[in-house]
Amino acid sequence: MIIKLLYFFAFICSSAIFAQNSVSGKILGKDNLPLSDVEVLLINPSNQETLKVAITDKEGKFELENVKFDEAKIIIEQNNYEKFTSEIIKPSETNILLPDITLKVYQN
Repeated sequence: MIIKLLYFFAFICSSAIFAQNSVSGKILGKDNLPLSDVEVLLINPSNQETLKVAITDKEGKFELENVKFDEAKIIIEQNNYEKFTSEIIKPSETNILLPDITLKVYQN
């Protein structure tokens, strides 16, 4: 009986681990060039809690790994660019690949 309970517990734990999501994408700036070292926030839209943070690489790519959420938004703030806030993201699959995000140059 104890063995069966241990197997059941292991199954439940492994299911919870695999239920985690990842969100990835690419950030572009002026002239559609990739932006590196940009902070990308994944937030809970209901309470504005930050769920995860990623920094873009030299190709402008980012990945927010091992996050669990029902709804989320992407927020990006970068010097000389307007703040970007995505629409609400609802996980429909485990790995979410967002379309390229082009930041608008800030106009004084």
